[in-house]
Amino acid sequence: MKAIIAHSDADGIISAALIHKLEGDTSIYFSSHHYLIKTLCNLLLKDYISLKILDISPTKKSLAVASAFEEVVWIDHHETNLQEVPKNIKLINKKFASTAQLIASTFNIKDKLVEIANEIDTNSVKS
Repeated sequence: MKAIIAHSDADGIISAALIHKLEGDTSIYFSSHHYLIKTLCNLLLKDYISLKILDISPTKKSLAVASAFEEVVWIDHHETNLQEVPKNIKLINKKFASTAQLIASTFNIKDKLVEIANEIDTNSVKS
């Protein structure tokens, strides 16, 4: 089973939608930096093997908890200076206007929602 944990803001919601559209059968959970470890612990009680974490900055502690899953992809556009990442976690961390834009660039996705995420996350809404 596959799960997505995304930040509960517009960028996180759009990012989760993009990944869900790309991968299909995934369960989506929303969290925040403050509640991420609790969310991860709750998901450990279920049978999830694959996990994607979107638009939430990793910490040393959250990486350690997430490493309990077999396969983790962590995608976030907020810069981090973490040097050590567990081997079963792929960290995609590049400076973009939004995580949705980072996902679109990484997976070659074209979607109008990415522009909306960029506008909201950079506080430059034009419409």
